[in-house]
Amino acid sequence: MVDYEIFVAGLPELRNYAAPRIGHVISFLDPDYEADAHFETLAGIERSEFRFHDLIEPGDATILPERDAIETLLTLGDALHERTPAAVLVHCHAGISRSTAAAAILMAQYNPGRETEVCERLVGIRPQAWPNSRMIRFADELLERDGALMAAVETIYRRAAADRPDLVA
Repeated sequence: MVDYEIFVAGLPELRNYAAPRIGHVISFLDPDYEADAHFETLAGIERSEFRFHDLIEPGDATILPERDAIETLLTLGDALHERTPAAVLVHCHAGISRSTAAAAILMAQYNPGRETEVCERLVGIRPQAWPNSRMIRFADELLERDGALMAAVETIYRRAAADRPDLVA
């Protein structure tokens, strides 16, 4: 899918990762989150950070993922594709929604027509995946996949909803 290993994690799991195993970290954090001890093991590793809430619809005091953030992620994906780090760690607070959406986007970026495989691989990496649909929709448009990426992600939702109905809300 990509020429580097990709890991997905939540904040409490970050202590399990460090250089040289990880060549780049992509963080998805709430806008008001203050960095803490979770990042100690990642010191010195190149890191990209995105700040928005894990939401798909507007609400009071929320910052949603926007198209420009996904454009930036795709630009980062181009750079990672060119330099091929050993591994990339993508994380958000729980490692379920924003990070899994980003991992799917990075894997889909250079694999047109393989969206279903991308989602199968994603579930293999992170079984509890529930990718942020707003991020996926923007990527689907930007990558000109005509709904194929969104349709593949919807299979993850259906499977996860059967196993974990609490995620649907």
